[in-house]
Amino acid sequence: MKLKQVKKMVHVACPFDMLEERYMDKVLRERLNLEIGLNGGILDRYRLQSFKKAARLLEGAGLKATVHAPFSDMSMGARDGRVLKAVRARLLRSVEIAGVFKAPSLVCHTGFDRRHYWNMEEAWLETALETVDILQQAAGDAGTRLMIENVFEADPRIHQRILSQFHEVGFCYDIGHHRVFSHTDQKGWLNGLGDRLAQLHLHDNRGRHDDHLTIGQGDLDFHGLFSWLQQSGKSPVFTLEAHDEASVIPSLKALGAFFDRYGVQGPVS
Repeated sequence: MKLKQVKKMVHVACPFDMLEERYMDKVLRERLNLEIGLNGGILDRYRLQSFKKAARLLEGAGLKATVHAPFSDMSMGARDGRVLKAVRARLLRSVEIAGVFKAPSLVCHTGFDRRHYWNMEEAWLETALETVDILQQAAGDAGTRLMIENVFEADPRIHQRILSQFHEVGFCYDIGHHRVFSHTDQKGWLNGLGDRLAQLHLHDNRGRHDDHLTIGQGDLDFHGLFSWLQQSGKSPVFTLEAHDEASVIPSLKALGAFFDRYGVQGPVS
């Protein structure tokens, strides 16, 4: 598949501050759809007008953007009330920004880690469900769809509990997080949550660290993933989460080869 077509089918992750300070001209020139990353520093530093300006530039070029909410220190079921209030405020601000970009999706992490919450999982989940309820209602008003991504969860149970109560919310499968942090195989995640799969985060690693390597430099089971997509007929949003500029084009070309081999059609983003 030609690189030009692959670019139409894939969103490339880019933190908003790097987009503003370094990459906007290149994004427009290379015609890249984006996943715009947010964090606490970005939310504190930039006013809404900055996001609106960037959104106009991307829309004017016919480019699309999804948004990734902050994830550091963001626990949807935080047990400390003041921390929980801050988490919800950050995530609601992210929903607002997703609306500015007319983003089809906003990706969030649950913040669940059994090492912290092993003896309070039900209490954590009860609070997290309240958080998701608040977020999905705001997301609907903003015209975006909330996506819940796997990170430290050992198995699909937390996501299944959330998604069973909120049918508007989608599942974002991160193949790299699965390999490093999960105790369940890839088919277990895909079969357990595949009916809600709506977005993919794609990068590579060797199973020890969340390296975000160029696709093909690690040993993740992309063939298994794309074979499952082919059999299921799913057409999720494809997101490349490269952590350095040099790996973007090689990773896009690698994805193009998988698209060709498994008959993925596009653009689907």
